[in-house]
Amino acid sequence: MRSILVLLLLVVFFLTGLVLGMDRGGETDMRQEDTVKQKQLKDVQVVKVNQRTTDEKVLKAEQPPNLTQKIASFLESTVKGFYNIVVDVIYGFIHVLFD
Repeated sequence: MRSILVLLLLVVFFLTGLVLGMDRGGETDMRQEDTVKQKQLKDVQVVKVNQRTTDEKVLKAEQPPNLTQKIASFLESTVKGFYNIVVDVIYGFIHVLFD
């Protein structure tokens, strides 16, 4: 029984480290992209643009999320919820066994 519990704990810690590692990797990529964008913005010349045309293009560019994005969002929330439930249950078992 304890060996199964230890195995489950190792799996939980591994998956937690995996998720946290992926989150940190995304943050560094975003920071690098931001610095590249800032450098590019310095090189761009300012051009006077008709405000009405720009507003129309912005309105056309904003589209409602398509089916793939909705499904991905639903799956993400479902997996996160399931993961949190599993972690809470394992934490409860550990709390009962080792306290």
